[in-house]
Amino acid sequence: MSDTTLSSMLCIPLMMIAFNRVPLHAQWSTNPSVNNAICTAASYQENPAVCSDGSGGAIIAWTDYRGTGGDIYAQRISAAGYPMWTYDGIPISMAPSNQTNPQIWVDGIGGAIIICEDARNVDVDIYAQRIDAFGSKKWSTNGLLVCGAAGAQIFLKTCADGSGGTLAAWIDRRSSSDAVYAQRVDASGNALWLANGIPICQAAQSREAVRILADGSGGAYLVWSDKRSGNWDVYAQWANSSGNVQWIADGVPVCTNTESQYFPDPIEIGGAAGLFVVWQDQRAGTSNADIYAQKVSSTGSPLWTGDGIAICNATGRQTRPQGVSDGQGGAILHWVDARSSIVGYAQ
Repeated sequence: MSDTTLSSMLCIPLMMIAFNRVPLHAQWSTNPSVNNAICTAASYQENPAVCSDGSGGAIIAWTDYRGTGGDIYAQRISAAGYPMWTYDGIPISMAPSNQTNPQIWVDGIGGAIIICEDARNVDVDIYAQRIDAFGSKKWSTNGLLVCGAAGAQIFLKTCADGSGGTLAAWIDRRSSSDAVYAQRVDASGNALWLANGIPICQAAQSREAVRILADGSGGAYLVWSDKRSGNWDVYAQWANSSGNVQWIADGVPVCTNTESQYFPDPIEIGGAAGLFVVWQDQRAGTSNADIYAQKVSSTGSPLWTGDGIAICNATGRQTRPQGVSDGQGGAILHWVDARSSIVGYAQ
């Protein structure tokens, strides 16, 4: 259940204007059909990811097929709209085979850490690279190995750890079942947890759509869709800053309704206070998917009605929810809603 956005050109989805190689007047466009071109190199670029540069601009990373395979490139754009690095971006990883699904997070000092899925060793592994504010690589040429376990490591998701490093989670196929693993990488490129990651869930059957959220103290909350009971349910786990899981083995059940639940998203309550989880729920039937949510305490206990509360159960399909903290102990949610047409709604 991964999303792939294919385009022949990467553009920042804000109102900007395309620039020349040496722009005379940096400005953002008022024309949403123009925008600022980030890369117009040959072939195609896909899966862009963006983070702040800490100075009003942004750093963008993407998979780029201008060469013989998929490589990772990046560009920094200033607050005024100027590209700060080489035109069409700088290469982050040009290892053999394909590097895909880049995830990027600011390092707190003007640079960023970029983590991606990498097939240079046949099986898909996880690699990371740090770049500074000038686009210089701080780690080895084509990145540091984060997980090189047997089998594929896929559906990577990351978040900042709050200390200049990154927390990463993925679906791991080193064993017979799709497991959930996680790792913390510090600002120097050191893996702080077990080599090749800590096991978050190793129960039999499949996992998908893992998401990770920093707990504010160097640890992480993780949520995922889980098929151990035959249909897709939502489970969660908390790993502390040392990489020790805090809740029951293989995660606590957030929603185990007899129908399927997909695309869970974790939302911050406030550090170690626990988390909100929101998801797409099909208990009303596949043609009437709804949005449900649950609050999970710091001890791993669901605090609201069993299997969650309905956030939106309008007619039609409500899908792919996401949310952010409102800073006051609540959350703001949005989703795709087909009650009348494919548009977005918020709550």
